[in-house]
Amino acid sequence: MRSHLVTVSNSGLLTCAGGKWTTYRQMAEDAVDKAIDVFKLQPKPISYVPDISGVNGVDPSVNLLNGTCQTHHIRLLGAHGYSTTLFINLIQHFGIETDVAKHLATDYGDRAWDVAGLASPVENSPVPIRGQRLSPQYPFIDGEVRYAVRSEYAQTAVDVLARRTRLSFLNAQATLQALPRVIDIMGEELKWSQARKEAEWKDTVSFLASMGLPSDLLQVTRQEVLQGLPGKKTSITAAVQGASKSDQPQPLRPSIESVSEGKSPLP
Repeated sequence: MRSHLVTVSNSGLLTCAGGKWTTYRQMAEDAVDKAIDVFKLQPKPISYVPDISGVNGVDPSVNLLNGTCQTHHIRLLGAHGYSTTLFINLIQHFGIETDVAKHLATDYGDRAWDVAGLASPVENSPVPIRGQRLSPQYPFIDGEVRYAVRSEYAQTAVDVLARRTRLSFLNAQATLQALPRVIDIMGEELKWSQARKEAEWKDTVSFLASMGLPSDLLQVTRQEVLQGLPGKKTSITAAVQGASKSDQPQPLRPSIESVSEGKSPLP
């Protein structure tokens, strides 16, 4: 595990260097503790419970924010309403497919309700189903794109496909097929011009080259992907099918852990 170091310069600049995403809360705790010690700060309790992750909904009378470190008591965003059966509630309420519901529950926790609420009904389905898949092989849906823009500061298609979902890491060819839909949704959300959409297409395809997209697909156009024009349809379809055979979708790593299974809140 990568360690981190907290130092204070002669000028009074406090620096926390090293570490990694999965230890950011420990890094923050150590940095604050160092600041309290070096600068002789006096933490004070507060009676007003602010609307932040891990605190909203807590009775102020429990004296949670008493001026002491709360790292080991405050749950991550999405953990408050999470349970191992959350996916069942999503299926019952929204009519979401089982693998999609499990993905949303483990990746978003109780925020899965917001994501599912932003999803569109599946067209031409014999039964009511919500959540249009970005790729038929994976559980990522359209609601995640809208949620990424509205709640997770996504500004580019690469933000969504690589940094909010993991689709580009799982299958570059499937990502290419999903790209028109992602750009359309983001264009609607962010009021993109046609020029911006075209730029997003070029930038994302270029990025997919680093993810293993075959060289013969780097010049493919949006229309060719959508319509499967002669000479491209076979190439794109074969590439996706070939990738899916050698790289079957793996269970997505949960972004939060269940507190109901005897585990303490995340540090």
